[in-house]
Amino acid sequence: MRRKMKIDDGSLVKLSLNAGLRIYTTVSLITKFGNPTMLLLSRSIGLLVLIAVGICFSLARPCVYAQEQTTPKRPGVFRQNDLVTVRGGDGEMLRGVAVFVFKYRRSDVQQSGVALLDDIDSDTYWDELVDRGINAVRVVYFDPWQRSHGDAGASDPYPFADLDNADDVAATLRDIDKAVEQADRRGMSVMINYHDTGGYRDPLHTVAADDRHFSYGESMQYCQRFWKLVASRYRNQAHVFYELTNEPVRWHPNDYTATDLENFASLYGQVRSDAPETHVVLVSAATTASWDRRRNLLFLARELEKRGVDFSNASIGFHPYSLADIDADGQACSPQVADLDLIKPVTELMRAGYAALNTEQNFPTGTIESEDPDSPPLLKGDSTGIQSMQRLGISWFLWNTSGPKEMRNLDWLITDAAKHGYAW
Repeated sequence: MRRKMKIDDGSLVKLSLNAGLRIYTTVSLITKFGNPTMLLLSRSIGLLVLIAVGICFSLARPCVYAQEQTTPKRPGVFRQNDLVTVRGGDGEMLRGVAVFVFKYRRSDVQQSGVALLDDIDSDTYWDELVDRGINAVRVVYFDPWQRSHGDAGASDPYPFADLDNADDVAATLRDIDKAVEQADRRGMSVMINYHDTGGYRDPLHTVAADDRHFSYGESMQYCQRFWKLVASRYRNQAHVFYELTNEPVRWHPNDYTATDLENFASLYGQVRSDAPETHVVLVSAATTASWDRRRNLLFLARELEKRGVDFSNASIGFHPYSLADIDADGQACSPQVADLDLIKPVTELMRAGYAALNTEQNFPTGTIESEDPDSPPLLKGDSTGIQSMQRLGISWFLWNTSGPKEMRNLDWLITDAAKHGYAW
């Protein structure tokens, strides 16, 4: 935002004329009773002063009109007592939904039985979000998930954007541009998310397992390439911030290895170099619960900080899925683990001074049609996880709310919020 200083063209003219005329008159009066030669000389001096003053003001004009820079307000760390979360540029709590970007949604990859997504282009859809009190969107770049999944037993993944292909890159950035612009026109914040599930490295396209998932190698070139394209592109968009990964490790905070943390810190360094002022969200773990309570969200934050992450403009993302009784291989854990408190690790993190952000909140089982895991309330007596977020003052982004067809899920939540007293 810029504003001009108060001196305008009319004021400049008046200042220069008045100053010159006053000097001219003063010199004339001083020599009024002198001889004619001195009188002529004094008036010549006065005239020259008048001209000089005008020239000086004219030359000074660019300085007078220098634009005052005001720092744009950006989403970032918000502290109030022992609450540390991420809020919008004016300190507003972020309430967001998901907007998908991936090659599969576009007409050039249209397949039988696959509906195209057109919500990015729909002004009506964006206006309806604003009407429902939504002030942020999570732009989900879903091609990483497509790339690491395929039909069970297949060696080819689902269609995905090749980030070394100019046409695919142009189409991907065009979609993200549209979402960023749509949000900006409505005063909404945008969190751009690199989205895979249970992995972040490059997949090995050998044979997809029964869960349609390929195994991963050691490189992470695709992820790095995405952020190299995106981070610098939107760094001057004050309403945009970045979520580096989505549930990158299966599944608990205690499953994150030293190698994982080194990789995330390195990715953070790359993005921070390309976007020095943009807020960055790390981890975005699938669940907050750990069967080894010493290796919790706070442990991850401290380890990342040791590796160079500056949490004055970064945060820890979390997803409160009820996965506490599932181990990294999808097997059942000890029954006691299922009773772990899902919110305590988050409040511990915030009380230690690290910002927490709920980047994916789903609905409780049975409330909507969904194959995703359960997202129960996090505080006793609450109806939904969003009610818990509202009570705690933690910004949130909903899942299963992408596009006009899932607007009914958002409407269900709004009705429940009115019924149970957590409306926004």
